[in-house]
Amino acid sequence: MKERRFRRIRVVAYACVLSVSICALADSPHRVDIPAGDLTAALDLLARQSGVEFVYSAEQLEGLRTQGVHGELTAEKAVAKLLEGTQLILTVHPSGAILIAPPPSLRSPDTTKDDAGATNAATQSIVRPIWDRIRLALIGAGPQAAQGSTAGGGSGKGTSSGGDTLAEIIVTASKRREPLSQVGAAVSAISGDELEEREASSLRDYVAFIPGVSLQSLGSPGYGVVSIRGVAPQSVGAATATYVDEVPFGPSSALTEGGLFTLDLNPVDLERVEVLKGPQGTLYGASSLGGLIKYVTRAPDLQHTEIRLQEDVNAVQDGSPGTKMSGSISAPLIENQLGVRLSGYYQHTGGFIDDVGIGGQDTNRGNARGFHGAVLYKPLDDLSVRLDALTQDSAVHGQTVVDYNLAAGRPVNGNLTQHRYLPEPFSVQIRLYSANIHYDLGKVELVSATSYSSLRPLIQADGTAIYEALGYPFATPQTPVGTVGNFPTSQVTEELRLVSARMGIVEWMLGGFYQHEALRDALDITQYVNGAPNPELLPGDAYRVGALTEYAVFSNATLYLGSKFDVTLGFRDSHISQTRLRRAEGLLYNPTDPSVFTTSYQKFTESSNTYLASARYRVTDDTLLYARAASGYRPGGGRTVPAGAPAGFPDYYTSDSLWSYEAGFKMRELQGRLTLDTDAFWINWSNIQTLQPVGGLTVDGNAGTAVSRGVEAQIDYVVFKGLDVGMNSAFTDAHFTQSVANIDVTDGERLYFVPKWTATAYTEYSRPVAGGWRGFAGGDYQYQSQRLDSNRNPLPSFSIWNVHFGVRNDQYRANFYVNNLTDKIALTGSNNSSVSGAPHGFAINTPRTFGVTVALKF
Repeated sequence: MKERRFRRIRVVAYACVLSVSICALADSPHRVDIPAGDLTAALDLLARQSGVEFVYSAEQLEGLRTQGVHGELTAEKAVAKLLEGTQLILTVHPSGAILIAPPPSLRSPDTTKDDAGATNAATQSIVRPIWDRIRLALIGAGPQAAQGSTAGGGSGKGTSSGGDTLAEIIVTASKRREPLSQVGAAVSAISGDELEEREASSLRDYVAFIPGVSLQSLGSPGYGVVSIRGVAPQSVGAATATYVDEVPFGPSSALTEGGLFTLDLNPVDLERVEVLKGPQGTLYGASSLGGLIKYVTRAPDLQHTEIRLQEDVNAVQDGSPGTKMSGSISAPLIENQLGVRLSGYYQHTGGFIDDVGIGGQDTNRGNARGFHGAVLYKPLDDLSVRLDALTQDSAVHGQTVVDYNLAAGRPVNGNLTQHRYLPEPFSVQIRLYSANIHYDLGKVELVSATSYSSLRPLIQADGTAIYEALGYPFATPQTPVGTVGNFPTSQVTEELRLVSARMGIVEWMLGGFYQHEALRDALDITQYVNGAPNPELLPGDAYRVGALTEYAVFSNATLYLGSKFDVTLGFRDSHISQTRLRRAEGLLYNPTDPSVFTTSYQKFTESSNTYLASARYRVTDDTLLYARAASGYRPGGGRTVPAGAPAGFPDYYTSDSLWSYEAGFKMRELQGRLTLDTDAFWINWSNIQTLQPVGGLTVDGNAGTAVSRGVEAQIDYVVFKGLDVGMNSAFTDAHFTQSVANIDVTDGERLYFVPKWTATAYTEYSRPVAGGWRGFAGGDYQYQSQRLDSNRNPLPSFSIWNVHFGVRNDQYRANFYVNNLTDKIALTGSNNSSVSGAPHGFAINTPRTFGVTVALKF
């Protein structure tokens, strides 16, 4: 006993001597020259050059490499540079000690227990903070972080690799890099590897693994409505913001109906997908009412060359085959300074909808192709410049829509069929070019994010049955009427921000944002005779052109009130101006004189402030409690006053806004084998933007108030090495709380597109088979309850099963899968307006699909 006590006292003494000896050295600049290479060797060399001692576990650093560091730097700054690209973090104790370890969520709970109970209370109060950290660094998670699966602790989903722990995902939700389990907000993340292994190819495949998020399809990938926590567009303006890396994508204006064209990025070159739930107005600005979807692409590697190749072949039951080929290469051009990454894909999607009119069999077949190129340049250790170019083009021959008889409750022409008199292709062209600059000024980082993007959806729709049912004589099967909708948007953005490191008990962020959107909305309604447009009759031709310009400043600050508790306050001031010109002619717009254009012009200016207040309390290193209150808004705009509008009807509609309140709990237990993330929220939504019927037409308007409240939970568990299980679920009660007669909205009526319940369960089992190969098998179950489409038609609840199995090693993977195992046909959205006497088009999911994927990585 005396010997053990003596050892404790000796270790405490060593720790105290260590802290005193390095205190002065840690804060002093030193000339350092550390080449790229092994991280352990780099730290040893830095210790010799700076005279500072570092405390770390050799096991945790085994196999890790660094890009090196050069210049006149403090030891803290030099170590931070060396750790870039790893999941390790440094801790500087007030004594000056620099300790290197994984994030708290990757450490074993056992390592947090201090057995120095024999020391007196006064000694513990001085020594235990540094002693605990030294123990954590020395005997923490060990190699398990590298061995574990990449499922994110708390609310992430990643690839299971047969490990015995759940590794942490690092996210940038707060515009800082931090472990997912330490973010004081509801954030979910899915790794790109997981998306590839589950053969995900569209946004619908992503959101199934995120509680509280759903997608209502309008008939094709890239044509649908996203709902987060019950906040879904009740009109055509986006209620969810989308980012790609550091820059926004998609219009804030409702003029081009951006709420219907959510970015649906193929996961070929994605590092991860982050979903931020609840309003994100202070950091991400307009139209992030419900939350944010953030696609994070893979960056070039400045040290290693990597090549990935993949091919998928599949067949839809009672449909045609499909295929997808993809490849990427990342290579350093100048080691540690200049690197490039190139990727691309081609996809043919097999059809399964038969058009008994003119479209023929498998009319919803389609093709897509995409490219992503990135260049990363680091001329200095403190400066990095990244240039990205992303393109994606997709097109389908026809919509994934089945004609239903609403009165009879069944398909008009049989399952998986539709009847069209004119073709209904849909295409989306995406372009995004961005430049991101990060310059480390010491305690403050300067970030510039610049982008140019364009979104060009093109829709063709057969309106013959609808116009015929409405009594228009020019629409008949012999003289069909079709609509071509063109909604191009281009956008220029710039964000400049300063992000501080922690300065004592404070860290802060200050930034400015600018965007300009050029918008066009064109609808051409044409009658066809003998397959050609009829020049003698013009049912309707209308277009709108406009622009939106925004200037905003934002800031937030975090105050650390002790080692366990901190609070964050945020604010954003936004100023938006818009212009809108509309011209229309034709029978539908000017029945008295169809050849005369009617013209209207509006100019609209609006300012808005958004706020954030949040608090985090770390019960232990592995348990986090948080509370958050935040506001969000969506800009209003101009509108044309239609004929028959009441006196005083304004030529504009105003912004809507909401306040969200949430509290959550994140936990990581059983030495990293179990993660739990749960939260409850309450959202008050006011002045809701919706479509307002006036004189037989619909215009943008506002419709009172609503509430959305609910709970969300996700759990992931490694039962034993090789077997992972997980589940997520969400309950959302979203309804109007005010009756508005001119919008035909009733107090208590459910919001469109929002299911009350969603749930997903998943599992993966793997084990060694031979020669470095592992066999694996897994599956998932997805459930979504009833919800309303935009015509207030109920879409029935549905359940989907998916399974897969295969083999893999470090370089190769072969995966066999069956999606929609039970061949369940579900109504996933609505494609047209409900008109009595006309068939209603419901979007549906893909029937049972068999496929095999072969992948190579070296």
